[in-house]
Amino acid sequence: MRNKYRLLSLLMILLTCAIAGIFFGSFDRRIETVYGDNTRDAIFEVKKTFLQHTVQNQIARIDASEKRHTNLALRRVGEMNGILNAAPSGSRDEFIAFFRECFRDGTAWTAVLWDPVAGNVLHDPKGLFRKGFPGTPDGGEFGDFSAWKIGDFRGLRAFFGVPGTAVEEAVKGEIASEIHLSRFPFDSYIWVNEVVNYEGGKNYAIRRIHPNLRDTEGIFLSTETRDVKGNRPYLTELEGVKKDGKLFFTYHFKRKNSDEISEKLTYAELYGKYDWIVAMGIHLDDIFTAILKANEESGTASGRLIVLFLLLMVALLGVSELVLLFLEGKFHGESRKGLEDELNRDPLSGAFSRRAGETEMARAFHSFTKGALPPAIALFDIDHFKEVNDSFGHDAGDEVIKLIVRTVLGSVRTMDSLFRWGGDEFLLLAEGLKAEHALPVAENIVKTVAEHPASVDGQSIPVTISVGIAFFRPGDRGYEDAMKRADKALYRSKSEGRNRATMEP
Repeated sequence: MRNKYRLLSLLMILLTCAIAGIFFGSFDRRIETVYGDNTRDAIFEVKKTFLQHTVQNQIARIDASEKRHTNLALRRVGEMNGILNAAPSGSRDEFIAFFRECFRDGTAWTAVLWDPVAGNVLHDPKGLFRKGFPGTPDGGEFGDFSAWKIGDFRGLRAFFGVPGTAVEEAVKGEIASEIHLSRFPFDSYIWVNEVVNYEGGKNYAIRRIHPNLRDTEGIFLSTETRDVKGNRPYLTELEGVKKDGKLFFTYHFKRKNSDEISEKLTYAELYGKYDWIVAMGIHLDDIFTAILKANEESGTASGRLIVLFLLLMVALLGVSELVLLFLEGKFHGESRKGLEDELNRDPLSGAFSRRAGETEMARAFHSFTKGALPPAIALFDIDHFKEVNDSFGHDAGDEVIKLIVRTVLGSVRTMDSLFRWGGDEFLLLAEGLKAEHALPVAENIVKTVAEHPASVDGQSIPVTISVGIAFFRPGDRGYEDAMKRADKALYRSKSEGRNRATMEP
């Protein structure tokens, strides 16, 4: 009888364990499903935010480049006006020859010289006066110019200006180079299509910039093109930007650096000034890999909990559930934190990204409006960086950028923050640094950078930076006002010979 009860007890224990195991297994599968769904949704949202912010940051850099080149055109026109006014004394023919020599670069300049009294055209290589003299000369009568001037010199009248196409081509070339040099995780990249016909159809757009298909840049695109699943991604993209100016969509496309075709999540936004559709995508199987890894790790933890639960039987069910939920929340939080940290770091230099910088600047300005002391804002870029890329290659340029970041971080306090603002431009935010100490600190950074040349393939490359410093002021409407002053101070550092720091008073 004792053995009978013992056997019955054993059977009851086994039955209890089996029922509890089935219940717990079913419950665990439900938890895993919910966890998988939440993880998938969270990863999708983080990746979508990453794509959108990266594209919008690129568009902001296009605007900044266009503004910079327009200001350069204005400065060049002003300098040329001074050159003409200071032309060597001599005969009229000598001045005409001097004028022609000044504007021999027909790509960068458009220039006309005429005698307003005699009505003679003395220099007009582009035939602007073929339709006769304008009644009141005006830049708009000659065409689209980013900067121009009409003036009288030695009894003659001249028009000269920088064509808008020259500025546009300079901006497009700079942005194309920047995009080709950009590196992103998960085989991601930015590309640009230029719309020539918003009605769509054959030859509706030109593939302007495409790091994955550089040999096809310049070809025409068609909204009739289909992917391997029969979708028409170019039509979807065009209709989306026409309707809302931006969109998320999916289609199938080859991976970067391989011929594998897979589904891709893409964000595209229209930059209307150039009719550019700026886009960026990530292959969905990369996202699914991250989800699968998260689910596998979750499954491993759950299996261990099930074994433990069966050993301790039903009494430990509640504890096991709490442990599972704790691990789930911890893993979910760490996954999100890791993805957000990836978005806030510049992958090349290791400095914080512009997105993180804009967030910190907004926070610092808010604190300033609440009575906090203004932080020092130091905007700097690398002197003659384009020459480094042209002379030593873009890999050398990347090494210079990384060296600058290491050197600057080694010269400032651990509480200071360094952001890569774009290209070779950086922002240093130093909270608690007083105005009387800001310039000496910046000058020390400039000196330290100059003392540490880059070394590429055994060759030493001199490296210097120019710095502009500013602080928030009571009348500022946002941190952008201080950034403009820092940019102005940076320009002064450049104008006064580079390799120096200037503080905006």
